[in-house]
Amino acid sequence: MKPVYQAVIKDITDKMGNGMADFARKAAFGDAGVNTVEEYDLYCWYVAGVVGQGLTRLVVEAGLGETNLINHFRLYKSMDLLLLKNNIIRDVREDLDDARRFWPKEIWSKHVDKFEDLFGPENLELALNCSSEMVLNALGHASDCLSYLVGLREQSVFNFCAIPQSMAMATLELCSRNLAVFV
Repeated sequence: MKPVYQAVIKDITDKMGNGMADFARKAAFGDAGVNTVEEYDLYCWYVAGVVGQGLTRLVVEAGLGETNLINHFRLYKSMDLLLLKNNIIRDVREDLDDARRFWPKEIWSKHVDKFEDLFGPENLELALNCSSEMVLNALGHASDCLSYLVGLREQSVFNFCAIPQSMAMATLELCSRNLAVFV
């Protein structure tokens, strides 16, 4: 493996590990949830966005994407935030059962007093409204994803990036106002 590729992988591994350690430390002190949309985006960045940055660097280094793609932080960040937010929305019930809460309090507290209330039968409409807001937050990254894809030169790299985005958007459509998300 070329030394430049090794350096990229080491860099993203360090960034991701340090970022995840920050959230693990926070959870160890009793705050296992995400409070603000800004914190939600930061969590998603450390879990997935750093990898997208590294993949973008690798694609550009290999000559498989436009060289200026690496300068478009918002675009490659959105690629991975959309994917991770999709997973967080889809897996909300599993996360609740495992005592995790990734939906930001800033969003869910507009609809219910306690996160667990989203799962109560008396709060079905409130839960659907909250999930709609979460889906809209995730889809806010969609146009950046399309702009990113324009910068890819090689078909297999395009497919590697476009297929998961398409699947995520389809999953978000299925999750939108769907009570099964909460069961």
